[in-house]
Amino acid sequence: MLCLDEPLSALDEDTHQEISELIQRITREHDMTTLHITHSRRESEYFADVLLCLRDGMVSAEKR
Repeated sequence: MLCLDEPLSALDEDTHQEISELIQRITREHDMTTLHITHSRRESEYFADVLLCLRDGMVSAEKR
């Protein structure tokens, strides 16, 4: 399992794209479960098979 907490938040656009593709490739090649924590909806939609959203202290799941 890979746990990532805002891994792309401080990157420039080119590096953001490069690292995003790297994370996605590694997790798929190794069939790895990844918990990717982010405030970016766009980023979560790019990576997620299942979205877990924290709203008002409650966690809800959204299938992708």
